[in-house]
Amino acid sequence: MRMRLPLLALTGTTMLALALACGGDDDGSSASAAPTPSAPSAPSAPSAPSMAGSGTKADPYVATCSDNGKELTGSQGDSFYVTCPANCTTGSLWGTGPYTRDSSICTSAVHAGAIAASGGLVKASILAGQENYAAGDANGVSSHSWPSYDSSLGVEPGTAKVAAPAAPAVAPEPTKEELPSRPAVAPTGTRPLPRGGGRGH
Repeated sequence: MRMRLPLLALTGTTMLALALACGGDDDGSSASAAPTPSAPSAPSAPSAPSMAGSGTKADPYVATCSDNGKELTGSQGDSFYVTCPANCTTGSLWGTGPYTRDSSICTSAVHAGAIAASGGLVKASILAGQENYAAGDANGVSSHSWPSYDSSLGVEPGTAKVAAPAAPAVAPEPTKEELPSRPAVAPTGTRPLPRGGGRGH
């Protein structure tokens, strides 16, 4: 029995030390308090477009190839003027017109033929969402398909197309009835026949 007591005492002390080292507290409970869930944050207000300019025809937004229609803050039916740089032929693009609103403004403008690949002024509009956006290739740009989206992006040329000059009016050819009558002219080069028909006496 003398040998067992120190062993039991040592074991009890070791167990207490281990319990304290493993995070046990004085009352013997080892459960930690559950974390309190944080409150959801309020929705953020739409941010202003990152593009320079005011979006008017006199002061259009200056876009990059990656700027998309979501950066145009406004309501359905609102339109903005955007200047696009050259070579916007590979940006994110869904649909064939209208496009999903998160499509690249300038890439969709090249795809739609609103501007050439060399860039130019675009009129971009916020439109109603569609149930389906079809894929398609046009003007050297590929667009992907997408299911329904909450709003759409419409693009059209920002400058009016110059009308081709009208062809000059050509007077119609006069008809036979409208031609002036020619005066009667005696035939030339013939000799009149003598009146008696015989030789002189």
